Amino acid sequence: MVPSTPIDIAVPVEDYLDELQHHGRLLAEAARSVAMDTPVPTCPGWTVLDLLQHIESVYLHKSETIRGDYRTESAPWIPPPPDGDLASFEASLVELIDVFEATDLSVPSWTWCPHQQHRADWWVRRMAQETLIHGADAVIAAGGTPDAEVWLALDGVDEVLDEMMIGGPSWGVVTPGHGRIDISANDRTWPLRFGRFAGTSPSSGKTYDKETVIFDTEGTADAVVTTDPVALNFWLWGRGTLSDSVQQGDPATIVRLRSVAAAST
Repeated sequence: MVPSTPIDIAVPVEDYLDELQHHGRLLAEAARSVAMDTPVPTCPGWTVLDLLQHIESVYLHKSETIRGDYRTESAPWIPPPPDGDLASFEASLVELIDVFEATDLSVPSWTWCPHQQHRADWWVRRMAQETLIHGADAVIAAGGTPDAEVWLALDGVDEVLDEMMIGGPSWGVVTPGHGRIDISANDRTWPLRFGRFAGTSPSSGKTYDKETVIFDTEGTADAVVTTDPVALNFWLWGRGTLSDSVQQGDPATIVRLRSVAAAST
């Protein structure tokens, strides 16, 4: 069995900052092209204005997390501004990038990921990926087709698997189960086995018993998905579908993986 291990951030921070700015700009351009009450199909119940206000509150919270030197606990959550609009979204993006550029990103910082290094540069990667996905939401709402750089999409697959889907916090127990699936893109393969995560959070007291996945190369995969990195990343995030031509094996296993992804992201 191949355990889940933390993936060190090997991409230069400057590259993530470039992509954060790029996809933030694409998000704004897509939002500007439609009415603010346009529905966002990939975020049921949301309008484009809701999307802008959500990501603005995320940016403001991360700016405060870094600027306020929150190392062991989250900064207070900043609710979406009631008068938030496209202009205030764009201002929050500029503020976040300014905070990142003015900070020594190797310093400790609170993050919600239990098994990664708690450093400020973790947030640069997370915000670049967050903006890629919500930028895709805006593009889809505007009737377009989202795209991404290949390296950023591959990095997104790494992130969503290792930090959101694989295993669970150390206070719980992961039990391997039945069912294997391999997902591949650009000569990279992520071998996955289904399992269950169970445990009680020491902070909230909430008890969990849910399906998860682990890295596992043992046995033969019940299903295989082989596609390009952009399609794979968007599919895991529920921002796209897979054509029949990229799927092999048991269709139910592929649907099962998408269900685990949906419950984790």
